[in-house]
Amino acid sequence: MTKGFFLFFVFLILYCAFGVFSRRKKEGTLFLRNYFLANNGLNFLVMALVVASSYVSASSFISGPSAVYRYGLSFIIFGQLFKLPYQV
Repeated sequence: MTKGFFLFFVFLILYCAFGVFSRRKKEGTLFLRNYFLANNGLNFLVMALVVASSYVSASSFISGPSAVYRYGLSFIIFGQLFKLPYQV
């Protein structure tokens, strides 16, 4: 086992132990419900932005590789050139 794998597994064990400890500390509360609903503290604008960013992320992961497969990598690179002036 290399040093990198060893450090990864140590990190993974510590990460899981921290999660178990945090869960036991929050026992008796609605921890997961408060976590996923952000303790009912998000307004409409924030929720709309979260949903929009999730949609854009999913569509880029799904449609990106299929567009490269169908049109080729040069088509995608050509399309990225139109974005370049707006990114500066």
